[in-house]
Amino acid sequence: MVFAPPAAARAATPEARSPSTRGAGARGGRKIDTDRRTSRFRRARFRTINAPMHFARVLLVNAASQVFASSLLGFVMLLPLQPWAPAFIRRLPPTRALMPIHLDLYMLAFMQALAALAMIHVGVPSLGGLATALLVFGGWANTLPYVFRLFKINAFVLAPGGGARQWLAAGISGLSSLGIVVAWGILVASWIAGD
Repeated sequence: MVFAPPAAARAATPEARSPSTRGAGARGGRKIDTDRRTSRFRRARFRTINAPMHFARVLLVNAASQVFASSLLGFVMLLPLQPWAPAFIRRLPPTRALMPIHLDLYMLAFMQALAALAMIHVGVPSLGGLATALLVFGGWANTLPYVFRLFKINAFVLAPGGGARQWLAAGISGLSSLGIVVAWGILVASWIAGD
C-alpha cells in the first residue's frame, strides 16, 4: 500500500506549482522586498527630518548637567556652616560668595531648557546648531565672572589698566553674554519669520 500525500500538501510543494504560480510567488517576493526598501527609506527620511531635534536634546542634557553642578555646589556651601566641619572645610569661600554661582547655574539651565522646549514645539531654525553652541558656551562661561571674583578679579569691568588677567576675564564674560544674546536673537527672529 502506497501512502499518497493530501492534495493540499502536493499543491504546496515546489514541484507541484505551475509556472504561473511560481511567477506569482516571485512577484510577491519582489513586492515584499520593495515594501521593505520603502520602509527603510521612510525611516531614514524620518531620522533626517528629525535630526535637528538633537539640538534640543543637547540643550536639555547640558541644562540638566548645570542643575546637577549647582546642586553639588549648594551641598558644598553648607559644609563650612557645620560646627563639626574640619579646618580645611571652613577655609572654603563663604556662602555669600558662592551663592551667585549657585543661582546663575540654575538660571542659565532653565534658559537652555526653555530654548529646547521651544525648539520641540515651535521648530528648529536653520541656524539652530549655531544657537545651540552659543547657549551651551554661554551657559557655563557666563558663571565665570563670579568665579574670577573669588580671586579678586573683576570680570564685569573692562578697565584700561586692569592687566592681562582682568582683560581676559572681562573678555570671557563679554563673549559669553554676547553669545547668549546672539543665540536668542537667532531663535526669536527665526520663529517670528517662520523659518
